[in-house]
Amino acid sequence: MSWTDERIATLRELWEQGLSASQIAGKLGNITRNAVIGKVHRLGLSGRPSPVRAERPAAPVAAAPAPAPKPAEPVRAAVAPAPRPVRLVGTPVEAVSAVPRAAVAKPASAPVPANTEAEPMVRASLLSINDRMCKWPVGDPGEAGFHFCGRRAQTGMPYCQDHARIAYQAATPKAREKRDRDRERERERLLRSLS
Repeated sequence: MSWTDERIATLRELWEQGLSASQIAGKLGNITRNAVIGKVHRLGLSGRPSPVRAERPAAPVAAAPAPAPKPAEPVRAAVAPAPRPVRLVGTPVEAVSAVPRAAVAKPASAPVPANTEAEPMVRASLLSINDRMCKWPVGDPGEAGFHFCGRRAQTGMPYCQDHARIAYQAATPKAREKRDRDRERERERLLRSLS
């Protein structure tokens, strides 16, 4: 398809009549809506008000003084309800977990009181897990029984309370010293390479 002089004249005429790009493409034939829009922009034809927007009435000449601005209200994010996961009823947490007890050792600094029971683990798959569920992997990803913890995750974290204690542990003073020494060595190496 090429833009001949008569097709361009027809385009200009239909555009001035207020037809949409889709309607013009239909009348011209063998052309897409986007081709019409592109040609209109290349020709620099005047823009038209959007048919979607309602025309506003003209403002009165003598406008009343503007009212005092209202204090800004806090913006609340729309929160969609979390899908209800299927829970294993009557199965103890130890039977669901494929990870040996020795591999999930809890730090000594954060003991869990014996009288509080943990929320039962949910067998969440990769397809059923969402942002509000604990993403702690349980088992070997190559085996059939692999799943994620699926309990309610702590706000702003990917893990439930129990798994967050395992995942996030404060650095020991010795580890902090080593990290600081390594950073200082790297900084000195970079300074030497720049000189």
